[in-house]
Amino acid sequence: LQRACGELQRSGVLRDVLAIVVVLFNFVNYGTEAQGPEAARCCGVDVQSLPRLGETKAYRGEFPSYNMLHFVLQQLVQQRPGLKAQQLREELTALPLAARVSLDRSLQDLQELQVDHAFVKKELGEHPEAYEDGGAQAKEENSTQA
Repeated sequence: LQRACGELQRSGVLRDVLAIVVVLFNFVNYGTEAQGPEAARCCGVDVQSLPRLGETKAYRGEFPSYNMLHFVLQQLVQQRPGLKAQQLREELTALPLAARVSLDRSLQDLQELQVDHAFVKKELGEHPEAYEDGGAQAKEENSTQA
């Protein structure tokens, strides 16, 4: 996950896509004449709104079902005429694997680790003599029982 996050931060293609999206969202939300208080709001995009790019259909587009995502990609190709899909794959090699990570499962694992940590901490606090000297007493008891 850390590697994928680093790749996302360094990706020039993704940076260009997001720059286009910001301009598009600001235009859609505030128009070309954004001044005064509206101009102060023209600055960003909520990440949760990105999937809506493919859902927002154009009134008139180059083909049926033309949407904002198509427009963004057209703008990207105009800005980077030599861009190939392979370049994006090379910039984001860890992303497909990271996308398979379940956030819910990771949070559940973290909670289980926190419970286990609290148990071990409590156990060490309540029975320090059993764990002193690397458990030497336990080793002696086991050898005398054998």
